Amino acid sequence: VGNSIMRGVLNGALNNTAVGHVALTALTGGTYNVALGSHAGNAITGGHNNVAIGTNALLVSTTADECIAIGKDALAALNHASTADGTVAIGYSALAALTSGASNTAIGFHAGKVHTTGGGNTIIGHGAFSDTDVGSLALASSNNTVIGVDAMAGTWSNVQTDSCVAIGHSALVGALYNVDGTVAIGASALAALTSGAGNLAIGYGALKENVDGSRNMAIGYGAMDETAGGNADGSSDNIFIGFDSGGGDWHDTASLNNVAIGNYTLDAVMTGASYNVAVGFTALSENTTGISNVGIGGYAGMANTTGDYNVAI
Repeated sequence: VGNSIMRGVLNGALNNTAVGHVALTALTGGTYNVALGSHAGNAITGGHNNVAIGTNALLVSTTADECIAIGKDALAALNHASTADGTVAIGYSALAALTSGASNTAIGFHAGKVHTTGGGNTIIGHGAFSDTDVGSLALASSNNTVIGVDAMAGTWSNVQTDSCVAIGHSALVGALYNVDGTVAIGASALAALTSGAGNLAIGYGALKENVDGSRNMAIGYGAMDETAGGNADGSSDNIFIGFDSGGGDWHDTASLNNVAIGNYTLDAVMTGASYNVAVGFTALSENTTGISNVGIGGYAGMANTTGDYNVAI
């Protein structure tokens, strides 16, 4: 139904449905395609089992199979044949620039909208993974799992970023550079990260202000979330597990190699406080600059602020 639909030289083109101006206009031998909307599936010739709904959906693809494009400009640039089979894009401009990336799924307004060649990405959320077009390396980023409004939506450096997990509103939303394998689960988890590698953050705001610190593990609401002061945003090799564990407003100097397990552990305003071990409710919770202290048990070493090499069990 519509002007100039299915105008190709048909040869075995069975069970196709086209509704809209020039929908499926180039079809020759493709089967079981559904195109609804102006220019939907416009260039399909021999592709099979595709669904294109919306103006310009699946606009230039000729022979890709089993693709689903729902929304204006969804999969509009897809032009590769077999490698992109089975791609799913649902939402306005979802994966609109994708050309050849295989096994991608994007759901949401502008989800993955500028990504071109990277494959294996799962993108769900308004604006998620939507600003990767700084260069060809970033555009090849693959195997990321991105769920949440604006998750991984920062302006990246031109480096391929692979195998990250970002789940939550604005999770891992910084200008990413060389952070393969990073895990951020929770709203604003690792939101400021740029180049720190090997970090894991689980919980609302976990590691929120970490910029280039590496190999940190923060699990819990607000765990290690305020490290923006001075060089503190480069703090590395810390483990914080618990509500607000390591959650003080850190300043000036990086704090390194701390282990804290329990709610409110090591949660003071720390600067250069390193090599401390705190296990138990509020253990070492007042420590600011002290190094190499051990506090094990509820309230253990709680009053220590600047002392070093203390053991409280």
